[in-house]
Amino acid sequence: MLTSRTRFAKAALPIVYGVNAYTTTAITIAVMVLAATHGRGGWTVTLALLSRAIPQIALAPLLAPLLDTISPRRIVRISLAVQATLAGTCGLIDSTWAALTLLAAISLVGILDGPALLLLAESNQNPGDSENHRVRAFARMDTARLIGSLAGPVSGGALVAWVGPQSVFLGAAAALVLTATLLGFVGNTRSSSAKKPRSWWAQVKETPTALFSGQLQRYALIGLMASVVFTSIYSVAEVLYGLKTLDLSPFWYAILGQFFIFGRIVGSWIGGRITPNFAVRTLVLSTVLMGAGLTLPGLWVSSIAAGIGFGCAGIANAVQVIAIRLIVFKSVAESLRGRALSAIGSLNQAAGLIGMATAGAVVAVASPPGALLLAGGGTLAVALVVSLALRRAAVEVDMDAFVTDEHQERQPAD
Repeated sequence: MLTSRTRFAKAALPIVYGVNAYTTTAITIAVMVLAATHGRGGWTVTLALLSRAIPQIALAPLLAPLLDTISPRRIVRISLAVQATLAGTCGLIDSTWAALTLLAAISLVGILDGPALLLLAESNQNPGDSENHRVRAFARMDTARLIGSLAGPVSGGALVAWVGPQSVFLGAAAALVLTATLLGFVGNTRSSSAKKPRSWWAQVKETPTALFSGQLQRYALIGLMASVVFTSIYSVAEVLYGLKTLDLSPFWYAILGQFFIFGRIVGSWIGGRITPNFAVRTLVLSTVLMGAGLTLPGLWVSSIAAGIGFGCAGIANAVQVIAIRLIVFKSVAESLRGRALSAIGSLNQAAGLIGMATAGAVVAVASPPGALLLAGGGTLAVALVVSLALRRAAVEVDMDAFVTDEHQERQPAD
């Protein structure tokens, strides 16, 4: 019975994660169109973008202790139910302000969805499964999320153009209801019984303390955040690079932009082959690949170089996500894993906002190819510095959780 339920969970949880990503991105497209066409200027689009990012940055660390007190399955089901209700309401009300409120509310109630679903994927394994099975479970989840993120804007844009934004909201509501029903058949996991800090604030502070207490995870996280700042410049430079530098039509620009997404899907498949012993090394190597991928179209201005470079950057990005997740799971206590995953999401969002805030000025001064060179070169520099720091830390601390036995045998000689 346990085996059949576990088998069902392994199939159902990626579907839940993928549909959740699909509805979120489809709704975002519909809201953006409403904001741009029926709003009161460009500031409504900015407001929509901020409503997506601010809850993850500002509120996720404060709400993360809920992962210890409420079961992950219940968190996701409540979130899906609220999202379905709000989306259905917006499907019946033709209002830009209602749509903006919907987007902000979805961002708010969905703050803990990702960590909760990953905890469910990690716990819904057979007792005899190895660490590699859990890695593959995370890879399946990421693949489903990326496919949903790819399909959402495409189908959402088509529905907005052919039927109208309300059709997107109603379709998302129906999909979320079905997903919440499917989740009810997934095995649950209880919050940890380990002793917790007395106050809520103590629980909030406990997570960053645990994440940055050890040298290895501290260097890995700081390096990842620094690389995110540089690579976020890509998200702005890529638009102008395609439309202005390469003079592509909107259609071919859209095709070029998909190379990064397809790269992420391939990278999530590759990430499923990572072993925990090689997580740190893989993080550094994927950061090097990211830097090289962004540098290529800066040095060689062409559609071919852009396609190859953006695809490599997408692969590296997906591998980075899985590698850092493995590092965190190895570094913190089991009772802190949910909060740690939430904290990583907040750090990524904050670093991304910093990068995008400076990207406009960088592109204006350095041109799109120059901005890509800066993004790639900065990422490569971060990889070099982090690699040297990790090598030094490897000599000073116990590496059992991060490197292979073969490497440990060579360390005294170093």
